[in-house]
Amino acid sequence: MSGQDDGSAQDESVSGGPGQLASGRLSPLSSIYNGNDPCLPVAENWCHTQVKVIKFNYMWTINNFSFCREEMGEVLKSSTFCAGVNDKLKWCLRINPKGLDEESRDYLSLYLLLMQCNKNEVRAKFKFSILNAKREETKAMESQRAYRFVQGKDWGFKKFIRRDFLLDESNGLLPDDRLSIFCEVSVVADTVNYTGQSSLTQFKMPSCSLSADLSSMFDQPAFSDCTLVVVRPREHRHTAVESARSGTQANRSSEDDVDMKTSESPSSSTSCYLSQMASCSSSTPSSQKRDETEVVCMGDHRTFYVHKAILAARSKVFRAMFEHKMSESSRNEVIIDDVEPEVMRELLLYMYTGSAPNLDSMSQVLIAAAEKYDLERLKVQCEQSLCHALTSDNACCTLVLADLYSAEQLRVHAINFINMHATEVMGSDGWEQLVKGHPHLLAEVFKALATQQTPPLVVCAPPKKRLKHAAVPAAPF
Repeated sequence: MSGQDDGSAQDESVSGGPGQLASGRLSPLSSIYNGNDPCLPVAENWCHTQVKVIKFNYMWTINNFSFCREEMGEVLKSSTFCAGVNDKLKWCLRINPKGLDEESRDYLSLYLLLMQCNKNEVRAKFKFSILNAKREETKAMESQRAYRFVQGKDWGFKKFIRRDFLLDESNGLLPDDRLSIFCEVSVVADTVNYTGQSSLTQFKMPSCSLSADLSSMFDQPAFSDCTLVVVRPREHRHTAVESARSGTQANRSSEDDVDMKTSESPSSSTSCYLSQMASCSSSTPSSQKRDETEVVCMGDHRTFYVHKAILAARSKVFRAMFEHKMSESSRNEVIIDDVEPEVMRELLLYMYTGSAPNLDSMSQVLIAAAEKYDLERLKVQCEQSLCHALTSDNACCTLVLADLYSAEQLRVHAINFINMHATEVMGSDGWEQLVKGHPHLLAEVFKALATQQTPPLVVCAPPKKRLKHAAVPAAPF
């Protein structure tokens, strides 16, 4: 089958497999590395295959094109052209002004023809376009792959452009009745292999130890330049964390538990919340390991040896504390009386290393410290931990906590959980506290439920007669 029989613009025929084209020439050493990363694998033996491509172009101008008398199937050829003086391949363009056959009689057919060849075959890719009055390329059509050419055979487009569109003066494709066809050809030449051996060896890069190094600084008081003295308030001698572990405050219900939004101390607010959580949640935080090299116990005081630069870089609150002329900055000592020592240690570990080992067991109280010291990522991690631990018993308490510390993502998840498990949640102790002490949260729950509800799906045809006593089903909660 010849190329001219099937080389239409809509269905371009291809003979043989696709040719792989490449341009430019790479250095043999580029095969050794992948990019500029010396840590990637290094091959002892390598090969780089370079496919050479010869590119050239040709312009064919036909004056007085509208006077071409060729009938359907008749051919008009250009002169021969080649890539250079020493090139043995000779090419030409041919057109059928009134189409190749009956199917293409309303089109101009355009082909690239190999006139002379010193090889059995060559592969080439081509592109045709028409130059308008501004010498701009228009109506370009390009072969999608490199075709196999043999001497005397051609490839192209049977329906390159409609004759009526080409002859329409308003389209500007025939200025002064002159047709200018621009052709670009890319011929696949020889394939060259570059081979060699590499004497380079791969570098063994140690893993980054930044987190471990900063953690060791936190554990070495000798290198610190500031101390954090955490004072346990008298009203919190039995801390909220210990209360949650022992469950001694499980059934406490007082005005302090209800009005958490008006509490002045974040620690006391968290304690009130944990007293509810102790009864709401079946899981209790595990005891925390205390490192005596980093904490000095003095009755109800605990001292942490820290570094101003690290704290200021990690927390805007500490940065403002050390930047301004405050007593903490001049004395290199910060007194903290509203965060429990266990919570403060976990917070500092996060600031030094980026991780909190006991986050899941301390998320209820750690979220308060994260909010206070503006550690947004730690706060969201606490929200995520609390979300994963949601149960019918603690959902209401979790919603209260989310509201207390503006944890919007946790608030949304808690409300959705309450609506999905309404029957079980309404039987919990936390539901009563939510109804009595936080009516605005209860309103949010009802609003979300009303928004999510959709009209029931009718699965059968309605009755023809209207029932006299139709019972209205109550909306589920």
